[in-house]
Amino acid sequence: MCFTNEELMEHQIEIMKEMSFDTLLLWFKYIAPARRPEENAQVLSGFKSVAPELAFTTVLNTIRAEVDDEEMQQILSLVK
Repeated sequence: MCFTNEELMEHQIEIMKEMSFDTLLLWFKYIAPARRPEENAQVLSGFKSVAPELAFTTVLNTIRAEVDDEEMQQILSLVK
């Protein structure tokens, strides 16, 4: 079975919705440095579309603590 990028994003958003916020922050802390900036931006764009602003900002701050400034700027430039 093959999925489109959009379908994969929808699945990931559904999984994230089921996590507690503390677990979600841990997930971002450890997975964000392992992803390419484009992948992080894609996930963050989806998250931004469904999350309250404070939750989105908290996630950004969590990621910011784990990646260098250049990578964070690259991620932010791609988030829609």
